[in-house]
Amino acid sequence: MTTSAQPELSFQKTVELPEVREATWFVWRRTKLGGAVIATLLGGFVGAYVGNLVVAGFWFYLPITLVFSAGVNALFCWFLITQAAKRAVARAQGVGPETWSFSDEGIAVESSESNVELKWNALRGYVETKRLLLLRVRSTYLPIPLRCLTEDQRATLLRLFENKHVKCLS
Repeated sequence: MTTSAQPELSFQKTVELPEVREATWFVWRRTKLGGAVIATLLGGFVGAYVGNLVVAGFWFYLPITLVFSAGVNALFCWFLITQAAKRAVARAQGVGPETWSFSDEGIAVESSESNVELKWNALRGYVETKRLLLLRVRSTYLPIPLRCLTEDQRATLLRLFENKHVKCLS
């Protein structure tokens, strides 16, 4: 992008833990990692079932073992996601606020550590959640917290997406 292009929309983005946690959950659900979590939970169920049949032989303990193994797996997955979100927030806060600018030529993101420019054709689409607008760029999602946008800015951004043929993925 050239510096002469006037941005149609510009705002400051800061990061908070609930938004990063929501983005992390969203990406986990949409990727192979989410499948691995589901496989882990199912593996816990199957392991508990087979363990009861082979070792103990007591059908009475089967529901207790299933619930326990699913609970342990769920807590482990929650812990991993929370830790990943906290690390992402710490990295983002170290960089400081980002300035996002949207123009006819594309998207520019500036921070204290880097400047990134994306052409509109690099965007595969977007997803709107309760707290975020997630931009899909190849296999990555770039989160934009909705609290950083006014209602007018949000409407302008969605209109710009429509004009640039960026499709809604949800």
